[in-house]
Amino acid sequence: MTRILLTGLNHKTAPLEIRESVSFSKEQLPDALPALAEQVGEGVILSTCNRTEVYTIGDEPAEAAGGIRRFVADYHGLSPNVVDAHLYDRTDVDAVRHLFRVTSGLDSMILGESEILGQVREALTAAAGSQSLRAPVSRLFHRAIRTGRRVREETEVGRNALSISSAAVHLAQRVLGDLSGLTVLLIGAGEAGQLVAKALRTTGAGDLMMANRTPERAEELAR
Repeated sequence: MTRILLTGLNHKTAPLEIRESVSFSKEQLPDALPALAEQVGEGVILSTCNRTEVYTIGDEPAEAAGGIRRFVADYHGLSPNVVDAHLYDRTDVDAVRHLFRVTSGLDSMILGESEILGQVREALTAAAGSQSLRAPVSRLFHRAIRTGRRVREETEVGRNALSISSAAVHLAQRVLGDLSGLTVLLIGAGEAGQLVAKALRTTGAGDLMMANRTPERAEELAR
């Protein structure tokens, strides 16, 4: 019998350095998704600042979970021992319920945050584009996206929803006051840094200075 499988980690189970070490960038997905399909089976990789989760299907949940764990560690050149303790496995209804909670913003660091729905949609699009998606997982993600939209339309969870990045900027405003015209040093040019930069622009902040481990990424964000 075909089973729905999920293996992943998030901000509740892993510290930032571990989450960063197993994160898949948008640029990596076209290579990572076929590698996942070859090692484990076709599926979706949902990777954000606060989580990396792999969704697939298979007949043997334990075997598939072990395959996903090896794939994540091998792809990032890590020892399985480094990440194993932080990973969780979900099967069938538990995996579906988890994805629905994620897409609805109920499993986020900030309840109801607004960015995750778009990130789930992007993960689905990447998987479909790489032909690494089978019908059951595709239907699951489409249903999860519809559920996430309904939660925001029909409940109060999405009212005044903040993202982590916008919450950080709000905190800066509360501590420092008006940011209009100020020069801001942004440390880190990854996905979180990009979102903070966009949030800062809405406040009228002045020049943004980018500091990053690789100058090329900082220059790209600056442009």
